[in-house]
Amino acid sequence: MAFLGVVVSLSTAAVLREGLRSLEYLGPCGPDETALPSIRGWLRTRLWPGEEPRVRPLLSREELDERPPPLPSTPAPLLKPEAPTLNGTGRVVACVHSEATGEPLEGVSVTLLAPDGPEGFIRLTRKVEMSASTDEQGTALLRDVRAGIYHLCAKGPGYLEHCEPNVGLVAGGTLSLTFPMRESTTLRGVVLAPDGTPAPDVSVEVFLDMDRESVFGTTDAQGRYEVRDLWPAEGIVNVRWMGNESLRRRVVLREGEREERLDISLKPFVPVTLVPEGPRRWKTQLEAHMVDATLARQEDGRWTGLVEAGDHDVAFHGPNVFYNARTVTVTEGASNVFRLPFKVSMKQGRVLNWPRADHVPEGFELAGHVVREDGVPVDGFYVSVPQWWNGYYSRRCGNSGDSFYRFRFSGSGFVVRPQAEGTQVIHAWTEDGRAGSITLPPAEEGSRVVADIVLKETGGVRGRLSFLDEYLAERYRQSPMVNEEAVVVDNWWLGPTFRVDPDGTFFLAGVKPGESSLGGLLHEGPDRSDSTRRVFVRPGVVTELGIIPRVPGGPTPPWREGASP
Repeated sequence: MAFLGVVVSLSTAAVLREGLRSLEYLGPCGPDETALPSIRGWLRTRLWPGEEPRVRPLLSREELDERPPPLPSTPAPLLKPEAPTLNGTGRVVACVHSEATGEPLEGVSVTLLAPDGPEGFIRLTRKVEMSASTDEQGTALLRDVRAGIYHLCAKGPGYLEHCEPNVGLVAGGTLSLTFPMRESTTLRGVVLAPDGTPAPDVSVEVFLDMDRESVFGTTDAQGRYEVRDLWPAEGIVNVRWMGNESLRRRVVLREGEREERLDISLKPFVPVTLVPEGPRRWKTQLEAHMVDATLARQEDGRWTGLVEAGDHDVAFHGPNVFYNARTVTVTEGASNVFRLPFKVSMKQGRVLNWPRADHVPEGFELAGHVVREDGVPVDGFYVSVPQWWNGYYSRRCGNSGDSFYRFRFSGSGFVVRPQAEGTQVIHAWTEDGRAGSITLPPAEEGSRVVADIVLKETGGVRGRLSFLDEYLAERYRQSPMVNEEAVVVDNWWLGPTFRVDPDGTFFLAGVKPGESSLGGLLHEGPDRSDSTRRVFVRPGVVTELGIIPRVPGGPTPPWREGASP
């Protein structure tokens, strides 16, 4: 009988170990409605095969109200955790779901990109450190990841790539991130040659953003093309036909549309000649630029090429030559010889050679925890570290603020590498608006400094900048650096505790409780002083501003208090 009990206990222990491993894998994504059915299903098949699990139902509100009050107790003192290190490994858990439906996404590739540069900061490299695919619960788990700073990206078919720059992992820790994936847009259409027939094997280039690479497609035998993995934006489409660039076509990819169409009918390509008119000895040093065209220099100084009929911007530039831009109209059947005068300036520009220090300081290691005023460690936060000095003794423009690198950590521990150059101010903040900072005296290069950052009882502000979706928001998403002057609250810079998401949603922490005036980046016109907003903030609570319109002088959206997430 005792032997049977031992066997049953061992079997139960094995089943529970398997269940704990499953729950450990699913747990970081949270007990949402998509994960719970799988947990219930595992319990049914392993612990209670053939019957419903015997789970005690939750208490109703009436039963909760009837329970006796708990006995008073003295809370146990918090144990101060040890300062984290980078000497070891940890794990990364990514939870991926559809932004539109909230459903978990299976088969999404989650890639961990290695750091680059002496500071350990991400510089948008594509050096893959480790990767994994999400399971049916939308979870990807990366084990035995060496501690450090990374760039974590998620990308799947039919969805735009979503990246989190400068995410930190400490030894023995777990970095948990959630990726709401936006559906991508596909641009389709037909390209017709100048004679009206389909144009096969034609390259179609879609350019949507200055900070991103172009996306390409190629036409088939019927002239049809398809360009995938695009995002809502206004962009430019270029076609290269028989080695010649076409005129730019404008395209608008609307929010919420999975497919857009743009048919392109090419106009005739005709010979064009540009003749620079000016001092003879300068003609051979000129460079000609014609938008949407490729021109070649001839021995006599002229520039020639095949150009699609229409209006084109053209300019000459060179040593001591003004960059004189103008528009010319290329017409089928005309000579299309354009004589363009240029001027020469003998005034030499002044080049400022700023002196450089003989030695540029390296970094030191700063480790610690982020805690609230009551000593309770936080669970997830951001840290801003001043940008490293490059060693040049250059002047600043007026009283311009510092720039900061932004890092994201899970748990309460952090390890960063500030530069050992003068006094360093390190900022930290959480998603509920609490923020704090620590001022460090000059440290030695290569040393290790242990210091905690205590968050003050401040609040946060959240809104959406409609005019930042395509340019500035994308710039902030790609770059983990933010300038101190990004946001001004009551004439104080709060840029180090500011971030913008790809959809234009911004978040600002560290706003003192009470009524404040918010300005800075939130301007709608050329004069920032006319774009301040009145906000009311409570400690540990995020105030929602809603959508800020693009139209200058438009109505100011009302502020409203919202609960922090």
